[in-house]
Amino acid sequence: GSRFDLRTPCRGSSRPDPPARRTSELRCREMRCDRVPSADGGCIEVRTAADRASAPAAEYAEWSNQMVELNVGGRVFQALRRTFFKSEFLATFLQLDSSENASASTPFLDRDSELFAEVLRLLRGYRFTYHPRLSWSEVKAEAEFFAIPGVEDLGPPP
Repeated sequence: GSRFDLRTPCRGSSRPDPPARRTSELRCREMRCDRVPSADGGCIEVRTAADRASAPAAEYAEWSNQMVELNVGGRVFQALRRTFFKSEFLATFLQLDSSENASASTPFLDRDSELFAEVLRLLRGYRFTYHPRLSWSEVKAEAEFFAIPGVEDLGPPP
């Protein structure tokens, strides 16, 4: 759906302005939080993982199951929003990009796409086992850059 920047601080489950009711995703720029639509036409403030966990299931499911595209080093990656949002860096980057460039093309990161492909595998729950051109230390450093939680546990078995 389209994006709408409220440009006002979030106030929890307040009713959005009428144009915002039509959107499937709301952004609050000043507080840098996400809002998801509620069943009653209002919106639900979503700032943290804890807030996302407590949001009504249907609204959060719709928001988190949206496909997101990200261009890394010239290669476009697609994943569910919830996959990218496991990375604190990517969550922040994608929130800022969508609130500032709602009509722009796919967000771009100037990073190595081959390394990012492995980072995305980690975000999807896979462990690093072997790559013909990349070492675990390279992938781990990139995963740390993207603030992947528990990266130490995602490496190859000892």
